[in-house]
Parts: sequence; C-alpha cells; structure tokens
Amino acid sequence: MRLSVLLLAMLPTFALAEDGVVTLDCRVVTACDADGKCTPQDRPASFRLQRQAGSDVLLVYDAVSAPVTSGGDDNGPLSWSEGRGDSQTMLATGYSDDDRVNMVWHSSNSGTDDTPGQTRFLSCVDPE
Repeated sequence: MRLSVLLLAMLPTFALAEDGVVTLDCRVVTACDADGKCTPQDRPASFRLQRQAGSDVLLVYDAVSAPVTSGGDDNGPLSWSEGRGDSQTMLATGYSDDDRVNMVWHSSNSGTDDTPGQTRFLSCVDPE
C-alpha cells in the first residue's frame, strides 16, 4: 500500500491492516523552528497507528499516545493533540527518487511559551 494513500484516506486503509496496526518508520531530515530557522537532522522517528474500538485511531510515538482527531478524507492531514493548546499535523507530500515517502510534521503549542512550534521534514519507508 502506498503511504500517501494511507494518510490521505486513513480510516479505509486501516481496515486493510490485519491486526489494525500500521507502523511508519521515518527519519527526520530537517527541523525548522517557529522563526523559520532550519537545521539538518538525521534521527529516527517511528509512529504506530492502532485501530481502537469503532473507527477510533490511536497514534503512538516516543512517550506520546494520542487519539487521532482527523485524517479520513481525501485531502486532509493526520491530526492529533498532545494536550491543551497543542496541535500536531502530518501530511504525505510525495515520493523521493529512492521511493521513500516525504512527509511534513508540524507542531504548535499555544498553551505555553516553553514549547514553541516546529516543522519537521521526514523521509519514511513505505509500509507495504
């Protein structure tokens, strides 16, 4: 299955996974702060999407476990929140020459000043 199809049509594609789990193995290749200053990165980022009761989906990564709040239409990003004032989105943007999936992960936090917004550019293995 192509990852862009997975993220742009999240809920129907999830039904295709036998165990209701999809793992996205990625690398953060660039990270940009809220002021637009970008720095090259090379660090792993792994995301687990787990089907819950009904049509609910849980996103698990690092020490975070959050319900997905949107991600089932043909144009929208995958969205979730890590708490009050926090907003996270992830969107597949296309394929690289080596058939990896390019993604953008944006986070913002209007609840506190100590966790500024950030945009990360990811390169992910297409889960087939």
